[in-house]
Amino acid sequence: IYDKKEVREYLSPTSFLFIILLLVYLNRFPLFCIRKQTTKEVIAKYFLDISKLVFTAIVLGGFTPMFTDVSINVNWLTIVAGIITTIIFGILGYRILTLK
Repeated sequence: IYDKKEVREYLSPTSFLFIILLLVYLNRFPLFCIRKQTTKEVIAKYFLDISKLVFTAIVLGGFTPMFTDVSINVNWLTIVAGIITTIIFGILGYRILTLK
């Protein structure tokens, strides 16, 4: 049977560290599973983020004269163009993401 000292050396902290690093390297340790993104996913995420930014900056920013005491009217053409651009970038990002 095993000696306690022998078992203690076998289960040293460095051996645990080695096992965890090996599992991380093999992507088997659930806490550190890192999935590499493909170029397609990165580009699709970029277009979806651009869609969100256009909506926030142009569409919601176009409505700010309604809530302030400025005598400037709301520019509806800018808001409609912002909505159309948002839809285009959103569809483009979704299409890139769902390509096979």
